[in-house]
Amino acid sequence: MAADYPDKLIIEEVAQSDSAFGLYYLSQEDKRIMMNAMRQVSDTIMKRTHNMERFDPRDNEVMSLIDWQMRMNAEWRSALFSNIPKADFSGWKLHITYRGVTHQGQPFHALRWYFLDKEGWTVIKTMEQPLP
Repeated sequence: MAADYPDKLIIEEVAQSDSAFGLYYLSQEDKRIMMNAMRQVSDTIMKRTHNMERFDPRDNEVMSLIDWQMRMNAEWRSALFSNIPKADFSGWKLHITYRGVTHQGQPFHALRWYFLDKEGWTVIKTMEQPLP
């Protein structure tokens, strides 16, 4: 989403890179970061919809958060909720926290994970995770 309006992109934090041991192996700290963000987004959705009692599918912010959350859950469910064994060193991972504006003009807050090769030159995989 950040590419829609790069002039409105605000980088908040670039985390220190960490060793990666496969594309789907997550350390306990990685899992904690992801699960905390997912909980915060779910709490935001529930608050805005009054625990889904006043759900409005025309609310672009809520629909964007739900869509993001579902895509993130689908891609990372196995890594978060299973014991994927630690593989050999495969490269580096880091995450960047930022804010921007969607193509619909809605502000958003996100954390993007990057998995890079051993030399740190090539991005192998990315995943954008919504934040409230």
